[in-house]
Amino acid sequence: MTKDAIQTYSRRVTQANQSELTVITFEIFLDYINDAVNCYEMGSMDDYAVYLGKARSFLTEIMAALNFENEVSFRLIKIYEYVYGALVRLAKHADMELLSRIKGMMETLLEAFRKVASSDKSSGVMQNAQQIYAGLTYGKGYLNETCQGGGESWRA
Repeated sequence: MTKDAIQTYSRRVTQANQSELTVITFEIFLDYINDAVNCYEMGSMDDYAVYLGKARSFLTEIMAALNFENEVSFRLIKIYEYVYGALVRLAKHADMELLSRIKGMMETLLEAFRKVASSDKSSGVMQNAQQIYAGLTYGKGYLNETCQGGGESWRA
């Protein structure tokens, strides 16, 4: 994952509510899966295993966020456990067909969580985070960001 992607995710996290955090975690998980696939295609098996490990870490976070007061969580945990076990096996024995199926499953779940997040109007999880506003200025392709809150503001 690039530094720009990490910075973008960091900004999104500061403004996200619980549903949006789940979406972001899924997106990061899938980014690491894509990084693993790229490493496999380049023949870098050590990096392939590292990225699968990072994906497993984010999957663990997704699993920890489940609310077992909802019945669907009991079904989701079974899917996540299957995916986790498959990622462990894939780190030792690469199988791009299996990895592709897992990626497809998680992309389908991501779309479902995006729909849920779009209807969730709860406040952000981080209460003391500054609000970030971004927009295009008159310069061609130039992005202007302004951060406000806590009595101070800055522009980048």
